[in-house]
Amino acid sequence: MAGFKRRLLVRNSLISVVALLVLWGCTTPQISRIPQLQVGTDQHPFEISGVLSADLRLSGVIRLTGDLLIPAGRSLWIAPGSSVLVVGNDSSKIDPEFLDKGTEILVKGSLIVAGEGSAPVRFALDPATPAGENWSGIELIGAQTTQFSHVDIFAAETGILSIDSSPRLEQVNILGARNGLLLQGGGVMDFHGGRISGGDAGLLCFDRASLALNQVQIVDNLEEGMYLAPGCSVKAQDVAVERNDLGLVALASTRAQLTLSLHSNRIDFKPLPVGVISK
Repeated sequence: MAGFKRRLLVRNSLISVVALLVLWGCTTPQISRIPQLQVGTDQHPFEISGVLSADLRLSGVIRLTGDLLIPAGRSLWIAPGSSVLVVGNDSSKIDPEFLDKGTEILVKGSLIVAGEGSAPVRFALDPATPAGENWSGIELIGAQTTQFSHVDIFAAETGILSIDSSPRLEQVNILGARNGLLLQGGGVMDFHGGRISGGDAGLLCFDRASLALNQVQIVDNLEEGMYLAPGCSVKAQDVAVERNDLGLVALASTRAQLTLSLHSNRIDFKPLPVGVISK
């Protein structure tokens, strides 16, 4: 009887060990998938371009030397306080796909830009970029997960282009862009806190895109502050559209549904004729 009890104790102990090993085997792959943080410095920036072949976590000084494609299933995470210096190029290309001739970040997977109030993330042209060359901006094309928190984007062709994507923006400033935000397709953008200023056009919304704006300033742009094509759905709270050439361009019915601080533009409101779908 004593021998039977000893065998039963050993059997139960083995079962417990096997159960722990199974649990460890289930959990450790999740831990191992978190990539090691790569850190760039002023003297030795982390250089990146091409197609992202593995998940990546970056911090510090990051130098974008050419187009970057984040394909579906891949993710890029950028730490608070990082600076992304873009080497502008008017003949840049992601083979086999690209949207614009300038250097671009094309996102089909996931991009998390995790700035903080005291440590924003900054996207700007590299000082070494030859005069006259530019960068296209951040392009979300059917992207999976895209979040921008405390981010400053400078002097892009289009700060953020969103096509069939649903990004979340919190405290994002887009400064000096030809187009600040451009939305197309069926995605939903949530933009809470920030500023679009100093460019040509502020916010352009087309097709079936939906947009929720809260505590956003669209000011001091040379053309439209907001252009809302028919089919674009917008909710606005505490939004200022001021000191642009044209404040708001939209259908009269759309204007009636929006509560905006709309003044001090050369023309505050320019109604679109019914049936117009684009500029």
